[in-house]
Amino acid sequence: MPASDPSIVILIPAAGASRRMGGRDKLMEMVDGQPVLRRIARHCLASGCATLVTLPQNGPFGSARTAAVSGLSLNSLVVADAAEGLSASLRAAAASTR
Repeated sequence: MPASDPSIVILIPAAGASRRMGGRDKLMEMVDGQPVLRRIARHCLASGCATLVTLPQNGPFGSARTAAVSGLSLNSLVVADAAEGLSASLRAAAASTR
């Protein structure tokens, strides 16, 4: 399938709590002058595929992550039950792409 195939959707699961980082948000760590989350999103979009990012509904990282992907041509999905772990992002993403 070519990268521009509309049936291909890249999922960036970014609703997690970053628990193993000792209070820091791994997705907001700076790499090449930009947060990791934004850098990943830009690379995904450069592939030509639709890109979906899951974001936490609340918590300490929600607003910063939302700001990190603002202005990019991707779809974002707020995951209300993100505290349940990665499976919550996968369920929400699967339900949104049906």
